[in-house]
Amino acid sequence: MLRSLRLPLSLTGAAALALASTPIQPVAALPTRLSCSESDGVYIMEANTIMDYYDSKKAERPICTSIPLEKDCVNESIYLDDASYTIEFNSDTQEAVVDRESLIIFYNFDETKDGYLLTRKRRPEVGNTYQKTGYQSFDEYRIFVNKDSLSSVYTYTVDRSDLGTADEGGISYTTIINGSCKNNPF
Repeated sequence: MLRSLRLPLSLTGAAALALASTPIQPVAALPTRLSCSESDGVYIMEANTIMDYYDSKKAERPICTSIPLEKDCVNESIYLDDASYTIEFNSDTQEAVVDRESLIIFYNFDETKDGYLLTRKRRPEVGNTYQKTGYQSFDEYRIFVNKDSLSSVYTYTVDRSDLGTADEGGISYTTIINGSCKNNPF
């Protein structure tokens, strides 16, 4: 025999009223435009064979942030507070436009639980196609912006590891730069 449970109308109405009065948590809105600056970073070289200068297959060096350059650091462009770069989001196309000193790069972006991950697909480096040079170099860009703190990590990789040995240029170079962003509406 099938039995059904019937709730009194007053209990059902009370439950509906309780659900209706529960505040809806606002969803964090996607920022329209961010202004980002950088503070420090590291430059990583990884080779298929031992690099003579470093006597290993992997070497890490800090990125120089002052002039004159410090010893044992790598000279790389860092966008300090007075020379920030911008990120403009377009939620309709899921693209972000990043302007780093008039070098404009289009990224796809995904919203994660913790932040926004901007990626530019791995692409051949211009002028270094396998058909022209016999080897291939790839550029890859990624930016992660944390939702709460707006801290950022910019990663740029040049992969030339298909060349062979380190002496022949078979090295992957990765630049990782830490920074922070702030809302910068139009």
